[in-house]
Amino acid sequence: MATPFEVGREDEPARNPSSFLNPVGQTAKEAPPKAIGARMELIVFFFFVFVRALHPVIISASKIENETTGKSEFPHNKTSPVVAMTVSLCILNLIFCWAVGGKKQFMSIFAKEPFLIFSINGAIYALGDYLEMAGLEGISAAAYTILQQFRIVLTAILLIPVKNQYQTRLQWTILCILMFAMSTYMCITGGESKDVHGSAIKGYLMSIAKVFVSCSGAVITDKYMKKYATDPTHVCIARTFVARAIFIVLLSFTQKDAHGFIWSGGFVSFFRGWNWMSVAVTCSFIVKSVSTIYIVALLDSILKNIAEALSVLFVYGYEILAGKSFDPATFMAVLVVVAACGAYIDSKSVVDKASNFDAIQAASK
Repeated sequence: MATPFEVGREDEPARNPSSFLNPVGQTAKEAPPKAIGARMELIVFFFFVFVRALHPVIISASKIENETTGKSEFPHNKTSPVVAMTVSLCILNLIFCWAVGGKKQFMSIFAKEPFLIFSINGAIYALGDYLEMAGLEGISAAAYTILQQFRIVLTAILLIPVKNQYQTRLQWTILCILMFAMSTYMCITGGESKDVHGSAIKGYLMSIAKVFVSCSGAVITDKYMKKYATDPTHVCIARTFVARAIFIVLLSFTQKDAHGFIWSGGFVSFFRGWNWMSVAVTCSFIVKSVSTIYIVALLDSILKNIAEALSVLFVYGYEILAGKSFDPATFMAVLVVVAACGAYIDSKSVVDKASNFDAIQAASK
């Protein structure tokens, strides 16, 4: 039997002939249960690319200059938009389920087995949000950005035990190239020094935990959104966000800002400093969270990472149009990222053809 890293494997996933991106289903041998066709795949993929590119732009635009320090800072505490996003999505999805499917669909949210699974995943997402809110002090920006790019490879590793989905040597190489290219790009554009406070060991451990938790949530969503594909996607989202909202609100009570605990004065202290851009940031988080779940449900978690990497092209283009000076090193890093994304997507058809050829050769012996 072929080893997991050989091109001609027996466990190649089934492919939808009308598919372009060739996403993987609940297991490596299955195509996604909701076949949406090549055109819709590209629409979902590039919509997510656009959302991921726009999100940091909105966050950056929400910052204002601190008259005392001269640095750009958020007018609100950084915890509040994340908590507001999670609670809002929970309430909106519950209302939407009732409005679309009535009491029957609303009660289906709480079906024992799927509700338990998605609640656990919601708690995992909440933990990831908490680690993000904690600030990850004690680690430099360059080190943090490099660790964050490890999710590209870590997701592929986690897919092995969860979905029995292996990558070929070619695909592992491309994913590593993409990870290194993204790390290079992030170090060039955002790897400048920053004030480091707290324990370096704690900072690294929290950064690694954030990456692992984020990848785990994506892989679990990938598997179980397809297992329960007969349920409407918004019902599965509601299951996730009920637990996620509860856990993130509880965890937010541990968070502080310059004025103390963010809930020390109730909603007054929680929404302190909010303006219309704070609302825009919250809306951006909502769109990003929903689109993340949809791309994983309709495509897969690897393609989600590819789309996130490809978004740097849009971010770089926006920065150039906004007046940022052209930097050859940054431009070359972007081109390597784009090339690696294209190479991984095209590698799927190459691997399939090699697998079919090996099967024909084996049958002829």
